[in-house]
Amino acid sequence: MRAEFAEVYEAYLTAALAEPSVIAVLTWGLSDHYTWLSRFQPRSDGRSVRPLPLDEQLQRKRAWRAIASVFDEMPEYDE
Repeated sequence: MRAEFAEVYEAYLTAALAEPSVIAVLTWGLSDHYTWLSRFQPRSDGRSVRPLPLDEQLQRKRAWRAIASVFDEMPEYDE
């Protein structure tokens, strides 16, 4: 994943989590190995679609690190 995509993850989560009513974040899957986009909307260049935080071997990608850094900066959630 290119660095600018990770920056989009980070900017989006920072903005979303600044809203007090947002208490959870959901990804539609965790690993690129199981993404439905490969079948539904394949890339025209034939390369893998890689939208999720973990790669096909379940290794952390820049997206995962961007998500984690936003959560690390969040204040403690208090019910």
